[in-house]
Amino acid sequence: MSNTKKRLPIVAIVGQTNAGKSALFNRLTRSREAIVAYDPGTTRDSVMRRLSVGNKEVILVDTAGLKDPEDDFEATIQDQIDDAILVADLILLALDSTLFPDDNDKKIAKKALKSGKKVILLLNKSDLGGSLDENEFRRLGIKDIVKVSAEHNVGIPHLREAIAELVGADTGVAPELSLEELSEVATENEESETRNDGIDELPVRGDEAGEAPGGVVKLALIGRPNVGKSSLFNTIANKQQAIASARAGTTRDVNRTDLRFYGRDFEILDTAGVRRRGKQEVGVEKFSVMRTMSAILESDICVLVLDATDPFVAFDCTLAGEIIEAGKGLILVVNKWDLSTGGPSESSVEELSEVATENEESETRNDGIDELPAREEGSVGLTSDRLLNRLSREYKFAPFSPVVLVSAKTGKNVAKILELALKIDESRRTTIKTSDLNRVLFDAVQKSPPTGRPPLPRPRYCTQTDTRPPWFVIYGSNLSKIHFSYQRYLENELRAAFPFFGTPIKFSFRDGGGHESRYKGKGATRGSSGHTNRRLASSKKGKR
Repeated sequence: MSNTKKRLPIVAIVGQTNAGKSALFNRLTRSREAIVAYDPGTTRDSVMRRLSVGNKEVILVDTAGLKDPEDDFEATIQDQIDDAILVADLILLALDSTLFPDDNDKKIAKKALKSGKKVILLLNKSDLGGSLDENEFRRLGIKDIVKVSAEHNVGIPHLREAIAELVGADTGVAPELSLEELSEVATENEESETRNDGIDELPVRGDEAGEAPGGVVKLALIGRPNVGKSSLFNTIANKQQAIASARAGTTRDVNRTDLRFYGRDFEILDTAGVRRRGKQEVGVEKFSVMRTMSAILESDICVLVLDATDPFVAFDCTLAGEIIEAGKGLILVVNKWDLSTGGPSESSVEELSEVATENEESETRNDGIDELPAREEGSVGLTSDRLLNRLSREYKFAPFSPVVLVSAKTGKNVAKILELALKIDESRRTTIKTSDLNRVLFDAVQKSPPTGRPPLPRPRYCTQTDTRPPWFVIYGSNLSKIHFSYQRYLENELRAAFPFFGTPIKFSFRDGGGHESRYKGKGATRGSSGHTNRRLASSKKGKR
């Protein structure tokens, strides 16, 4: 990272549960990124977002509410509050103005003041009739007090002015956030050393690799609860930003972090685990799932995280289908591979990440798959070859997707995810010449023309209209009658000629288009049009 670049000031919102911190975060950022609910303790992970205040830019951080930890899981959540206070340049202490300050409020205020950082006391819900006078809160020792209402936008403009006044210098061009500085404090713990084992193959994040075109690659981690998405997120980010726990449903908001890899900017999105609809609980979980589905639409490439101890779950295939339907790149990542006794060799991982993308080799992998035993309760001890065979069968609708075996705990093969993402992003931006497309289309139709009841569909012309994902429009006649199996055949022929690695491709079929003459010159088409002309000529004679 260049030393000449300043990092953006960090503004952290802290306070007790149900003080309205997430509502304030959403109001200030003009978004709905943080989940807001009446249930105390809804927020668990620190949600970060850029915020413009006047002619300045800051990073706004929403933290979990302070409460007495009941177990190690709650203690981990509370540790993030300390990290946010320690790394912040400005602390916003949010209180419920309808309640007298208690010992916990005094504890947070003392901790914030003791940090030596600038502090603003926010009296939220000040528009309510039971709101107390601000003099009741001066005993906390905080000089700057702002009365606000996140729900009704009361005092928010004044708060933005106060933030702009107290944070650093003007930013004519927004400086980049130094991830190393932001994560310095958060990674100084024993677990950090364990997580970073084997992650040394990640290149230094910086400008050494040079600039590459294409902009930011958004990579979303998707999967069922407790498959290790947050652990994988922390390993990639090289910091403890997301709460990782054996308890299912830990993540609720979408966590984000930025990094550079081989000269390309990445934004990594950690999402809440998704269960099938019948098991989703009304309330916070429903909102979390909505955030996850929104993250799929926002991303460029989705990493579908599977659990190596139970990799063959039907709902994982459903999630893969959702990702493909959205037109996003797809990487299948089998996490917790360190728990398997048949750990991967380097060659087997390369086989998984490359061979799984080619249709002909996919058929080879399926040879003998009927000899596999029935599915057992666990998959601990499953070898990579047997896993590959089974995955090729389960995900036969996505043969283009690479597969990689990783361990978020040790960092094994995590860098390969970013390498594959770069390759997929390049593939998604590919543009094919129209002449090459029509040559493939013509050969495919000649080799296997459409069948069925007349009038038969007749594809005649193809052109690419979009990228990310690659989108192709085929013109002809009676194309509304093309069977889905023939569409799949055309896609396979196109992929055989132009391997679109890791990305779905989309087709549209339109009748007409004025391009029929492209394939005239072959007997069938010319004879058909000649027969039509003779019929028109005879009808004209009859009219005379």
